[in-house]
Amino acid sequence: MASRGGNLKVLVLFFILLSIAVRGQAKVSLNSECYMLDQGPSSKVQGGHVTELFELASVSKVVTSYWALHELGPQFRFSTRIFITPVSGNVFDVHIAGSQDPFWGRHLTHFLISELNKKGVQEIRRLSFDENFSMRWLVISDNIDPENLTPQEIADTLARHIRDLANEYPRTRSEAAAVGIDLPRSVRLKAQSVEFVAKAAFRAPAGTAKMSLKSSPLYRYLKEMNVVSNNHVADRLFEILGGISGFQTFVQDKMGLDIRDVHFINGSGDSIVRTDGNGNQVKDYNKATCEVVIQVLRQMQRELKSPYGMDLKDVMAVSGSDGGTLSPRFDSIPNSMVAKTGTVDPAITLAGLLSTGDGDVYFGLLMSTESPADWNNARDQVRDKVMDLIQQFGGRRSFNYVSRDFLPFDGSSGFTISQSPVLSTLP
Repeated sequence: MASRGGNLKVLVLFFILLSIAVRGQAKVSLNSECYMLDQGPSSKVQGGHVTELFELASVSKVVTSYWALHELGPQFRFSTRIFITPVSGNVFDVHIAGSQDPFWGRHLTHFLISELNKKGVQEIRRLSFDENFSMRWLVISDNIDPENLTPQEIADTLARHIRDLANEYPRTRSEAAAVGIDLPRSVRLKAQSVEFVAKAAFRAPAGTAKMSLKSSPLYRYLKEMNVVSNNHVADRLFEILGGISGFQTFVQDKMGLDIRDVHFINGSGDSIVRTDGNGNQVKDYNKATCEVVIQVLRQMQRELKSPYGMDLKDVMAVSGSDGGTLSPRFDSIPNSMVAKTGTVDPAITLAGLLSTGDGDVYFGLLMSTESPADWNNARDQVRDKVMDLIQQFGGRRSFNYVSRDFLPFDGSSGFTISQSPVLSTLP
């Protein structure tokens, strides 16, 4: 038989462990939960604290996606102009007039070289580019921290990877083949110099061939950005569309929202450090109400459906199929949720659309955390709340969906004769 002292020790240990567990749970709290069964214009947003402002983290990319789609349309393509000037024999000058394409990196550089080879360009005296050519070599795989290279860094990067073309190109060709795009078996390029030439300083000499190289459609860019939560691409899109002032105009004039319900500093939802009026460094975050998130999701769904015949799964990640940041927590509900996750130092978030027995349910979940040590706990709680919503609305229903690999170019991206200024289609 255990002694009273032994029992007391066990009891004390129990309460210590319970206290630790309670404190651990207390580090994660629910800022807001909102949801709405899609039953037409009369549908109402329900939940708790739905009109209060909270950090969105990468759920911000849902709003950035809607802004881009509304302004440009899902079929918009970035069009980069290429000027090819004969110098002597088989030597050319090539100038790249950039389109601010946020996904320009290894894949598009190799695709450009393959297109140049088709035009007989294998040796370049001077390869130049302007300030609208923004490149990040590993933009698809190294996507967490935004990065804007200087012109000299871009020149050095291009020169280095041209020298290593024979080693790096086969991977791009293999990836293209996997999605049904046939690139040349091998490519060749030699550049005597790579340098920056400002847009205002460039003049195309007589005899220059003016070509355009187009990206994959915008909806494919947004899909990839949201599946892997690419901060670099989201922030670049935000700036291309007009930055903070442009976003405020869009929110008020195009969406009819009160600017006090949406506070954005970038397109990704990552925090930035600024100096306040007292000279102290503070962090600033994208914030919005949960109700605003629902409004954006519903309006984006409507504008995709008509006139494009598309929907949210064309621009956001699908559970159990696309992988990315929804995996592995939501692999158990394949093709039943379209959503965007979010993680930033004080918040874990999720928002999207659930397919249920009662119909489509828009939802937003905004959790508060004290430190990264709380993130997994918060994500587990978010998952539990999603499962509760599914049960509340009649159980899970699946929709038809087939995942596709991403490339920033497709079968319609090859050289065409350039007719218009590079940025004429951007706002």
